[in-house]
Amino acid sequence: MIPSHLFEWFYFDVHQQDGFDFVLSFHTLPFMSQFEVSIFDLFVYRENQPFFHKYFAIPLNQFEFEQGRKKIVHPKDPKLLFSRSKNLVKIDAQTRRYELKLKMINQAKDDRIQELDLFTDVNDQQSFSWHLYMPQARAEGVFRYLDESENKWKEITISGKGYHDANRGNVNLKKELKSWIWMKIYFNDELWIVGKIILLKGKEFNVLVKSLPSKQEYTTKANIELNSKRIEIKSPIGNLKVDFTKTVQIDDLRFLVPSFRSYLGWAGKIREVLAAVSLENNPMKVFRNILTNGKYRRHRWWGKTGGGKQVEIFGEEMILNE
Repeated sequence: MIPSHLFEWFYFDVHQQDGFDFVLSFHTLPFMSQFEVSIFDLFVYRENQPFFHKYFAIPLNQFEFEQGRKKIVHPKDPKLLFSRSKNLVKIDAQTRRYELKLKMINQAKDDRIQELDLFTDVNDQQSFSWHLYMPQARAEGVFRYLDESENKWKEITISGKGYHDANRGNVNLKKELKSWIWMKIYFNDELWIVGKIILLKGKEFNVLVKSLPSKQEYTTKANIELNSKRIEIKSPIGNLKVDFTKTVQIDDLRFLVPSFRSYLGWAGKIREVLAAVSLENNPMKVFRNILTNGKYRRHRWWGKTGGGKQVEIFGEEMILNE
C-alpha cells in the first residue's frame, strides 16, 4: 500500500574504529525523482574519502510491503530485505556488484521513538516529520564488493556505532526549503543531534536532541550558532560550545529535485535521466551543474569543548535553493 505522503526515506550510518564509515539511504518515496520507484543508495568511506558508492532503483509496485513499513521485500535481482522492530533493524541487499548484511541493535535504555513535525507552526495542512528510531545503536554485519580493478570479491566486517532515523511528509521540499544541516556530536557515551532547517520564506527551525544510554531529551527552543570555527548551543536542556580544530569535507554530491511531482511530464523525466548520467564519470559530466539543482555535502569536524573534552562530529548539509 502506497501512503499519501510525497516522500519517505530511512537513513542509517555506521562509524568504525578502522576508518570506515557506511551511509545508507533507503528512499521508499524519493523526493528527487518523478518516477514511481524506490532508491537504495549505499556509500562507503575510508579515512574520510569516498571508497564505494552504488545505488539501485526498483519500481514501487514490485515491492512487497508487510505490516506497513516494518518489512519491505524485493525478491528478485537485486534482492532486498528490510525489516525493523523497536530495537532491531535488519537489511540484506544482494546485487551483482555488492552484498550487504547489516544489523542495527538499539543500545539505549530509553527506547522511545522521538517524532517531530517540522512544519507544525507553518501550515497545519503540510507535514515534514522526523522520526528518531535509534540514535545510539550497535551495528554489525558484513559488506562484500566486487573490486573491478582486480576482478575479485573483497569483504569488510561491519562493527561500530550505528544511527537510524527516518523522514516522511507531504511538503514539496523544492518549493518550501532553502537548506538544512544535521550534525551528530559524539562524546564517550553521549550524543547530541543538532538540526538547522531554513525555509525559503526565511523562517528557521532549530532542533536539539540529547541522547544518553539512560534517557533522551529534545527541544525546538535551542539557539544554535554555527560557523567555520565553532558551534555554540544554548538551550533549556543544556549548553555547549565546541571550537573546531579540524574540518574535512567527506563528499560533495549534486542531484535534481523537481519543483512539481509531474514536472513537465516526460520532458522532466528525460532531464532526470540525463542528470543521473551526468553524475557519472563520463563526457556528460560537464553538464552536471546545468542539469542538477540540489547539493548535498558530508562533513566531519573535530573539536574541543570549553571544558577541554575532545569531540567528533559527523554531519550533512543539504542545499535545495541558494
